Amino acid sequence: MKRMGCSPRFSSPNHPECQGMCERYNQTFKNMLHHAIRENGAQWHLVVPLLVWALQEVKNEVTGVSPYMCVYGFTPKGPLSILQKNWAGLTELPPNFGKSASQYMQELKEKLELVAGYASDHAANAQNRYAHYYNLRARDKHFAVGDKVIVLTPDYTFSRTYAR
Repeated sequence: MKRMGCSPRFSSPNHPECQGMCERYNQTFKNMLHHAIRENGAQWHLVVPLLVWALQEVKNEVTGVSPYMCVYGFTPKGPLSILQKNWAGLTELPPNFGKSASQYMQELKEKLELVAGYASDHAANAQNRYAHYYNLRARDKHFAVGDKVIVLTPDYTFSRTYAR
């Protein structure tokens, strides 16, 4: 820990509020899992690895990098990058790949479309929630010609002007 410049952080048992990022991750994963169970029924467990990969690969809004990058220090190499290198002739597919590249791509396409649907549903719900909370306090603003208004200029100074 000394070499890496880290220090341990401890939290109280049964007090999840002090680990906000972890709880937010859990909430996001639970929402995605809910959609996976609803869509796939008894086969939901087959989609879980894709959900986990999606969460590890996507850039975090707070840190600006993906969790995978934070842990391993490089961009994750997913199935598509492996196939791209194979088609470019840079590498060979592993012998335990188990199926042809076209068959794998077709199955991957179907699974990714499914996961993209989950992600877009989640994003739409979150956007509606954000808009609802914003609109609770938002007020409609109208100006008449000749009203004094304050305009924020690009250099972040205020200037007075009149509405036109």
